[in-house]
Amino acid sequence: VTDALDEFNSFNREDYVYRLRSGSEFIDPVCKMAVNAGGNKQAVTQKGRKYYFCRKKCRELFIKDHAKYLNG
Repeated sequence: VTDALDEFNSFNREDYVYRLRSGSEFIDPVCKMAVNAGGNKQAVTQKGRKYYFCRKKCRELFIKDHAKYLNG
């Protein structure tokens, strides 16, 4: 996961949909955890991009104030 976070940190904060090595993992924009997209029920589409979350609480926080997590 450390390598994945290093890769993530090198990208623009808007690129939360950056796929990790497996191709089906994404970074949760709230807690920065790697999340598997397969069967993930916590996804949200915002500004034409799909964001995945590790848990319901992260999803709720993002919905409440997505700009906070997308703009730093």
